[in-house]
Amino acid sequence: MNGEAPRRDCLVGAGWVTESLPLFVPFEGTRPSRARLKAFAELSLVCAYLDDRWAGNGAPARLAEHLSTWREFILRNCADGRYVDSARGDAEHGLYLMQPYLWLRATGYRSQRHEEAIRDLHRIGCRPTSPGVLHSLWKAGYVRAEPEWSTLCRKEILRWTDGVESVDGPTAYFITHLLFYATDFGGHGLGLSARETDQIVWVVERLLVRGLRLGAWDLVVELLTDLACLGAGQESLRHRAAAALEHARLSSGALPANRDIEGTLRGTRSPAGGPIFARCYHPTLVDVLRCAIIAKR
Repeated sequence: MNGEAPRRDCLVGAGWVTESLPLFVPFEGTRPSRARLKAFAELSLVCAYLDDRWAGNGAPARLAEHLSTWREFILRNCADGRYVDSARGDAEHGLYLMQPYLWLRATGYRSQRHEEAIRDLHRIGCRPTSPGVLHSLWKAGYVRAEPEWSTLCRKEILRWTDGVESVDGPTAYFITHLLFYATDFGGHGLGLSARETDQIVWVVERLLVRGLRLGAWDLVVELLTDLACLGAGQESLRHRAAAALEHARLSSGALPANRDIEGTLRGTRSPAGGPIFARCYHPTLVDVLRCAIIAKR
């Protein structure tokens, strides 16, 4: 695939995200919302990676403008005292809730109030409870050595080489996310042998074939992003999956989560509205990152 199509799709998706920014606000009324904080954190992750890998290094001017707008939006909402206070005393979920700040910190930003909140969470025993939170702590500089993802990949992915048809939805997403972190979103290899890496690529490809058959676009885009991060996979399968995603894309630029939602929203142009946003924001964000990874290779 030439670089023009991914670059174009990256800009199309980024444009939809920018238009939809008001729906990424992490508050429901006057209080922080866990669901909204999830979307806000995912926006922060994508912004941080695009900023690190592409901004100022050959990024199209339009993408640089989108990233500047996103970063200003993220800074403004992270500075809201309600956001910090929602995380400060939560010993179970506090670090998860602090991920937007962790992604800002990964790009060089520092806030005394947020640093104090992180220290408070550490004092009350809050520890990372998922690979995603651990990864964000490493990127933010709180964990000095990169976690040993290779061990986790052997345990959690290679065991499916003889039973990939039994992988359920949550497990498939655990695999895709683990590969994001293990490669630092395409920043390096897995640290496994060539044979082990080939086996992991095989698992991803089999899951991708199933996702395409089901029209599960949200999972398809994550699996296709894994292959982009790994720089691997059958070219014909990658092209078929990319074409399916492009066909599923709505006229607004958003990517729907699955075939059924695509049919419901087909012809809808507005980027706003809770139902459209909830069904499109995640695959659209991931696809922006996927296209950027491909365009920069």
